[in-house]
Amino acid sequence: MSKIVETTVLSISADNLCVFRTAIKYARRKTDFKIHEILVFSQSRRKTCIILNMSLANNIKTLRKKNRLSQAELGKIMFLSQNAISSWERGLTKPSVDEVSTLADLFEVSVDELLDRI
Repeated sequence: MSKIVETTVLSISADNLCVFRTAIKYARRKTDFKIHEILVFSQSRRKTCIILNMSLANNIKTLRKKNRLSQAELGKIMFLSQNAISSWERGLTKPSVDEVSTLADLFEVSVDELLDRI
């Protein structure tokens, strides 16, 4: 299985900050990919400002689907809105430490597995 790294520019702001999406693609199928990270990169300074790991977002979505839950159903279980779950899965917001612990218990995985620290 060969690994292909693909980087896509998502946006460029007025102050020359670029947002990149880096996807790791595997050669089995064109549709197989995992978003590895989103980088906010300053063109003028040539250094990375923010690295947001998308592993947690992807893991929440994958585990939710594996457990056959909709975003609304997971939201009800967590006492949150469907929009909150959607924001987590898109990497726009992050769950609190307590919410991560609750998710790990709900999905019967360790916090380390949920955060992809293994």
